[in-house]
Amino acid sequence: MVINRISRPMQLNRFSSAVIFILVEEAKDLKVKDNAEMPTSHVVTKVGKHSHSGKECSKTESPKWRAKSSFLLEKPHEETVKIKVKGTGHGILGSFILRISDLLLAKNLTIEGWHQLEAPFPQGTIWIRFELRILVPPRGPEFSMASSS
Repeated sequence: MVINRISRPMQLNRFSSAVIFILVEEAKDLKVKDNAEMPTSHVVTKVGKHSHSGKECSKTESPKWRAKSSFLLEKPHEETVKIKVKGTGHGILGSFILRISDLLLAKNLTIEGWHQLEAPFPQGTIWIRFELRILVPPRGPEFSMASSS
């Protein structure tokens, strides 16, 4: 006997007001503390409790990850994007943090370019593109809160 199961969409308790698209393209001048070897690295992008890990690039100080990710945002004014560059066997090589409230002030809600990595020792730069898109409810009488009396 075959039983048909009805798949139900995921139930959300909260609504998102925006979505952020992130492209971590590449880095330059990545180093490990002891400078003994070229790092094998990957990038981890995190917003809130959600994260995305990109592909690993072997033994280069100028990796080209082209890591794309997107995240739904409930409160863009209060959230941050945390990007960590991790080296296999070396831990965190550097990090970058963007307050999404800064992105709300940017032209076309977009910031792109080279950013200095924060690290306990001299570190390289990372090229990132951030795009914020505000989610707007559909227009029309069937979606109006006022018409549902």
